[in-house]
Amino acid sequence: MKQTNLHTLWAEHLIEEFVRQGVRCFCASSGARCAPLTLALAHRKDIELIMHFDERASAFYALGYGRGAGQPAVWITTSGSAAAQGLPAVIEAAQDHVPMICLTADRPPELRDTGANQTMNQVHLFGSYARWFCDMPVPDTAIPLSYVLTTAAEAVARARGWSAGPVHINAMYREPLSRQPDGKDYRAYVRPLRAWRQSGAPYVVHGPGGVQGDSAAWHAVVDMLQNAQRGVIVVGRLGSDKDRVAARAIADTLSWPVLPDIGSGLRLGPRLKNVMAYADQMLLSEKQLRALTPDVLLYAGGPVVSKRLLAFMERAEHVVHVSPTGQRVNPTHRSMHVIQTSLTTAADVLCAQRIVAPSRGWSGRWTRLNRLVSDVVKKEHAASSAITEWGIAADVSRLIHPDHALYLGSSMPVRDMDMYGDPCGAPITLGANRGVSGIDGTVASAFGFAHALARPVTALMGDLAFLYDLNALYYAKHATHPVTLIVVNNEGGGIFSFLPFDEKPTVFEKVFGTPHGASLEHAAHVFGLDYAHAVDKKSFVSLYKAALRGTNSGIIEVSSERRANVSSHQALQARIRAVLDEA
Repeated sequence: MKQTNLHTLWAEHLIEEFVRQGVRCFCASSGARCAPLTLALAHRKDIELIMHFDERASAFYALGYGRGAGQPAVWITTSGSAAAQGLPAVIEAAQDHVPMICLTADRPPELRDTGANQTMNQVHLFGSYARWFCDMPVPDTAIPLSYVLTTAAEAVARARGWSAGPVHINAMYREPLSRQPDGKDYRAYVRPLRAWRQSGAPYVVHGPGGVQGDSAAWHAVVDMLQNAQRGVIVVGRLGSDKDRVAARAIADTLSWPVLPDIGSGLRLGPRLKNVMAYADQMLLSEKQLRALTPDVLLYAGGPVVSKRLLAFMERAEHVVHVSPTGQRVNPTHRSMHVIQTSLTTAADVLCAQRIVAPSRGWSGRWTRLNRLVSDVVKKEHAASSAITEWGIAADVSRLIHPDHALYLGSSMPVRDMDMYGDPCGAPITLGANRGVSGIDGTVASAFGFAHALARPVTALMGDLAFLYDLNALYYAKHATHPVTLIVVNNEGGGIFSFLPFDEKPTVFEKVFGTPHGASLEHAAHVFGLDYAHAVDKKSFVSLYKAALRGTNSGIIEVSSERRANVSSHQALQARIRAVLDEA
């Protein structure tokens, strides 16, 4: 074999097994200690190496990729504080079951706890958020090279397993770190892997996993569903198209009203006749709540955005939660039946049952009220020429092209889309960082999402989320699919204006509002993005339509005033509540 050194040999075999396991995207930042890894990648033509100078942005890019692809990207860093930059993205991936592989380079053991430069304790750096951890030793011929392959295979399997999430390999290297041959003969060392090298196949093959559910538990649940008189289905966040297909099959089988979270993929686009797209707003009326209370509520998937919907679930006599991960999603600690199984299995079980459809009166009430709310929202939106933050969500969901995808920032954008997104627009793929609902990493995640899906993305976010992730605009330079960033600029933390902080205006602005006075246009120029500023509803619609036709990434800034935004939401909801009460 060609001349090499042991560091390069280990790094190349680690990467090779990653690739054979199906990994194609590697996100890295430059560094000396991780050079064996990045140089091993730089010489390959069958992978994508995405470089960024900011490790934190790179980690969120990998997160966005994993969310879109359903397969892990490998995030690579050098030693020291660079590795710690991945913690926010790792936490998000862990909470929302997004596959991700963290590969941190480290100093050798003799430099630990010695005060050596750029050295810190990286063992279990991500704590309980990592699904699996390996402190990979310094390359040594006393350790069989097959160890490297099984380590890579295990990392991929754990990352995309039934409880998908981040895994962490901490790889130690001694100097020298270059690819310079060390003059040693490694032919005998690599000979046991000859068959593997020639086969092109993975060294370890993991079969399909998952939990199928307990038949006794299903028997009790099916009996409950068959006897339901007023059943509803709540669909929380779903992580894959496979889960969405299964959820639709369950909904078609039961014919119950479906209350979809924005993260379910069932909220936007006319796919199901019994979807109550405006469920959150339908629950504004206390008078209607009594008539809408179900005896059985089937809850599928992850958490929901709406607090009203969460409170509504408390009113149900019985709750059945179908959970692919088994993760507790029960912040109110109510009694419920939990079945840990895939939604596909749940669909297979339920579709085989004879469950009587609900009465026309029950389904008809939900449908009528949903239509009433829809009419109010559309009428109020059409009546004003001014820009409203909830109106932006309605316009984006109505105008976005079916071959595009949508990424939502936390705080108000995801809530406005959940409440007021137009269900008659195109059915689209949607992503959002709702594992811990932070505003960090939104821009980088959106670019990673676009990469994974190989399609343009619209990212709707607030000004603070945008400013928090400015470095990620660097990705626009090399993006193969454009990302249109719609930034609602209300000069600070707009969501806090909805919360009951009874403080003087000066104190509120200093502590919660935090106005910044930053120019978004200048940020666009720094990173070479297109820029436009919408001054009213008509100009926003025109600018967004143009962006959808374009091929470049860009920023559409929309100015909003926080107090006016609160008043606009309150007026709309008062009108909806009045119409529902009258009904």
